[in-house]
Amino acid sequence: MSRGGIDFSEREIVNVVILFIQGYRKQLYSHLRGALRSGVQRVELANVLRYTGSLSSLDAKSVIRILEKINARGAPRPF
Repeated sequence: MSRGGIDFSEREIVNVVILFIQGYRKQLYSHLRGALRSGVQRVELANVLRYTGSLSSLDAKSVIRILEKINARGAPRPF
């Protein structure tokens, strides 16, 4: 899944932001897991979601709870 310009982790962060803004929660869950599996830190994802939420007037708390639930189940295995 190689594309020029940005690496897999960066693409997953972009996907998370877009899916969060569009409200696609099921797909967002999968991409949150993908981001964690690719090495993105949970704190980094939470910060990105908070920042995106503040810019878009969306509440990131529910998505951050999903992120915490994923983390509580154990870190996803890296690729």
